[in-house]
Formats: sequence, structure tokens, C-alpha cells
Amino acid sequence: MTELSGKHYSQSLISHKLKSESMRYTEMKLICKILGYRIYIDFDEIRLGQ
Repeated sequence: MTELSGKHYSQSLISHKLKSESMRYTEMKLICKILGYRIYIDFDEIRLGQ
């Protein structure tokens, strides 16, 4: 992640972001890119505020 983004990422930082639910969408896209995954969001399945 550090190489691709130019920002410093450590294992503990990523773990903290996951635990605290503070990971940004751009960071999640980067992780998925590295792992060879794509992100699909189905808004019909998301119930905001619940």
C-alpha cells in the first residue's frame, strides 16, 4: 500500500482502521486492487440508519 499510495501504512495501522471502522473507501479500493478483487456496492441491500 505504501508503494502504491506514497503514504505510510503498517500492519497495525490497517488493523486499527478495520477495528475502528475508519478505513476510507480509497484505502479499501487500494487493498482490493492489491489482492485482485473488485468492489461492488448494491444500494438495494444497504439500509441506511439501521
